Amino acid sequence: MGKVIAVAVRMKSEAELILTKMEIEKYENVYGFEIYSGKICGKEAVLGISGVGMINMANLAMLLCMKYDADFMLNYGVVGGYSENIHKGDIIAVTDAVHINSYRAEHAEKGEGISLDRNRLITFSEGLSDGVVKYNSDSEILKKAKSIFGGRLIFGTIGSGDVWNREYDKIMLFNTKYGVCGEDMECYRMYRSADRFAVPCMSIKGVSNNEILKEEYDYSVMKTLADCVYEFIEKI
Repeated sequence: MGKVIAVAVRMKSEAELILTKMEIEKYENVYGFEIYSGKICGKEAVLGISGVGMINMANLAMLLCMKYDADFMLNYGVVGGYSENIHKGDIIAVTDAVHINSYRAEHAEKGEGISLDRNRLITFSEGLSDGVVKYNSDSEILKKAKSIFGGRLIFGTIGSGDVWNREYDKIMLFNTKYGVCGEDMECYRMYRSADRFAVPCMSIKGVSNNEILKEEYDYSVMKTLADCVYEFIEKI
């Protein structure tokens, strides 16, 4: 791996399980972000806590790239499952991320109501084609993840947005049309910021609930997720 592994998480509760194993050499509060520098598994690392939401993660990821000279960025945290084949407690190695709260609704007249069939995901960015833009995990890092974890992890697409979807039809639309297997509120923005700075990145997520299977929210998956993240950092 490169010189500095930058770890970006959204909440202190998600960071703590890694911080207990980190050799912390310095703590800073930078523009409101909690930043811990030191070593994880003997490797130079910096861990930042963004706060919940897309913009918070985008700002943290940019800070980690610009101020801390990240060579690789890793994000982890909990997600909601989007598939009948994904269960609470499963761990997802993210192959790519898509913005599920960036969409265009086609014109409808007064009284025609609201319909998902008129909505389609779109990336609103000058110079990009009129469609969905996915940002990918680094291909070499994904290969290493597969060699480390084998069949223990699920590899798939995460959808991100400042939204908590609980509607069956909407969830299944994202799953069947765009291949989304889980939802969070930060992942996509970490990928996009890392892409802007040409920093390889990847995300590992723990499934905390699944609306499709009526599996209620359970945060205890964080322990398993943290163990996977630590093993990943140790072996890459």
